[in-house]
Amino acid sequence: MAKHNRPETAKEGTIYLVWYPGSDIHKIGITLNWSRRSTQLGVGTKVRTILVRKVLYPGRLEQGLHSRFRAERIPQSEWFSLSKRQVKLVRQAIETAHKEYGRFSNQLSLLAKFRRLITHRSTQHVSLAHVLPSKADYNHYPGKPQAGITWSHKPRGNVRRHLPLTQKITMTCPLLWYQRLHGNALMITLIVFFLCPTLLFTYAFLTGGDSPTM
Repeated sequence: MAKHNRPETAKEGTIYLVWYPGSDIHKIGITLNWSRRSTQLGVGTKVRTILVRKVLYPGRLEQGLHSRFRAERIPQSEWFSLSKRQVKLVRQAIETAHKEYGRFSNQLSLLAKFRRLITHRSTQHVSLAHVLPSKADYNHYPGKPQAGITWSHKPRGNVRRHLPLTQKITMTCPLLWYQRLHGNALMITLIVFFLCPTLLFTYAFLTGGDSPTM
């Protein structure tokens, strides 16, 4: 039999504790196939099962338990004459090893999931659409900017296309833009100093050079 197919040298396996009903005779053993081994032992007909657990390095655990209770071992066999207290100690040792096996299995499962995730991410385009806020989420955000600006997931390109029509016209016409920034008073000043001379010049040109008296 190959080395890795032997329970004594396997990394994972099953350890069991069975007993003869009505006696203190117990067996501590290991196997890679509990279904087959339980049939060989006559579980349910000859012996009863106390504990069956998956553990790491079952051979080491079995050897340690056999060494711990070597004084109770029946010669030339793997059977032991154990008291109730000793049976409790065996069960505690097996349960502790089983918990370690459970943690190890969970770590392997998480590692496998992580590897699959990395492989998936490296071979396919990663989309972040599912983590971007929706328009509804944005409207509930207390720090949103001034009203009228349209929310967009892709703000690239011309920003003006996201503005209302009145803001577009204001940004296009310099005078209206100047009025928006500095108020109506300065707007009137600009009209007096720049627009009135232009009108006077136009009137003089049309009337043959005579300018109106102001």
